Amino acid sequence: MNLPIPFSVRRSRTVDSRYRLQGRKQTRRGSITVLSAFMLTVLLIVAGMCVNLTQLSVAKTEIRLACDAAAKAGAVALGQSQDTLVARAAAQDVAANHAVNGYQILLRNVDVEFGHSHRHADGRFIFERNMEPLNAVRVFARMSDNAATPSGQYFFQGIGDTTTFDLNYEAIATRVDHDLCLVVDRSGSMAWDLSNVAFQYPEVDEEDSSIIQNYFLPPHPTLSRWAALRRTSDVFFEELEDLPIEVQVGLVSYSSNFIFGLYDSEASTVESELTEDYDFLSDRMEAIGQQELIGNTNVASGMQAAVRVLTGNGSRITAKGTMVVLTDGIWNQGRDPVEVAAAARDANLTVHTITFSDQADQETMAAAAAAGAGNHYHAPDEATLRAVFSEIAATLPAVLTQ
Repeated sequence: MNLPIPFSVRRSRTVDSRYRLQGRKQTRRGSITVLSAFMLTVLLIVAGMCVNLTQLSVAKTEIRLACDAAAKAGAVALGQSQDTLVARAAAQDVAANHAVNGYQILLRNVDVEFGHSHRHADGRFIFERNMEPLNAVRVFARMSDNAATPSGQYFFQGIGDTTTFDLNYEAIATRVDHDLCLVVDRSGSMAWDLSNVAFQYPEVDEEDSSIIQNYFLPPHPTLSRWAALRRTSDVFFEELEDLPIEVQVGLVSYSSNFIFGLYDSEASTVESELTEDYDFLSDRMEAIGQQELIGNTNVASGMQAAVRVLTGNGSRITAKGTMVVLTDGIWNQGRDPVEVAAAARDANLTVHTITFSDQADQETMAAAAAAGAGNHYHAPDEATLRAVFSEIAATLPAVLTQ
């Protein structure tokens, strides 16, 4: 049996339900407020972290640019002045013109190092500190409490474990200059023609002249081996001038000590110290060809003179020293060229050799190139000789920065 519920009881239940509903709404409003405050705090923290990360990324870019610029400035100054003190000051000045996170980049003396950079077998460039010839500058840009430039300050501090950051960046700039000495044969056989036949002179009238008479005449201006060498050396100088690097060139000629009546020759002559005046070198080659070419083949004497040129006052501490030795004959006087090439290598010089004509001693000159850490080239004719000189010019390395 269902009994009717009194009105007062029904009313009290309705009122209780209304109060409970209002309480839940108020609780939800409070929870949303707390949640909103929490989410706002999280968003502020995330925003602060993003700002700090952006600040750190910009600072890394700035210190990289400063370090690269300082290393390049040091390398350029080293090449121009040949003085490590001047080069270090140039690197420090350029770095000081850059700011990272509002701080001026200051380099201590120990932050600028000098050495030699060379290509490893795997293609990477290896920097060796204080190794000669000096051709590279390594710069360390540092931001820390232990460096000249202090640690960077985060814009939003108190976010994360630290309020500051340290940065370290290293840059190496390599400047590859070249000091090259061309060592040319001016012995009697360089007046022969280009037929690869011994004692064959150009345009000889056998009725009016003899081998002895031709021996004491200047080489033919266009058809002799010397004429071919002069033409191809001019091409070589032109290609060196077109390279994006500075190549100083010296010129040495050699034959042997020889006296016959009014005629004489010296074993070797320094025709030119290191210079970038290639026109002067061309003129010297022309002048040699206007004199009689006499004497035997003292290759080592020419190589020894080239060592003196490449290690003398005109040589540069940033330059790689290279000699290119040409002969059309057989070493028959003086020291063994292989021994001299090995000594040149010990002096940080590279020795390339060229045998010009089929009468040349390819075996000995190839051994000399191997001992001098260089290459041997054989040129039986003028066209090949021209190609050899072009190859040597093309293989000289250019300016490198890592």
